[in-house]
Amino acid sequence: RATFVMITYFAMAVAVRDKDHIVVDFLLVELRPPARAFVLIAFDVAILAFLALVARGALLMAGRMWTAELTMLDGVTQGHLYLGELIAILLMMLYAALDVAVQVRALLGAPVAEIPAGSASLDGDLR
Repeated sequence: RATFVMITYFAMAVAVRDKDHIVVDFLLVELRPPARAFVLIAFDVAILAFLALVARGALLMAGRMWTAELTMLDGVTQGHLYLGELIAILLMMLYAALDVAVQVRALLGAPVAEIPAGSASLDGDLR
């Protein structure tokens, strides 16, 4: 169970990196590139703010639960699980911040990846 929880958090970080999370982007694909970049920056900033709150909670819980033993794994505490959660959250924050950088470059006129014709997907910005 503990391994499943950690895999879930790190899988979320990979989904943020690869832009594989669920998104409804039918309006975004209709925007011109500068407007699209501005909206994506706003979303990323909101995601960063939310993740900062979750990271703070994970850090506090890791400290409070550092010595609370898990019955399923000897030598692993609940604090270790919260520390793993914190690391995954920090990875998500890194990937969101990198996407902000990509979108800022797009606003400043740097070339960005075009959306293929017939595709409504915005993924691939960080690859």
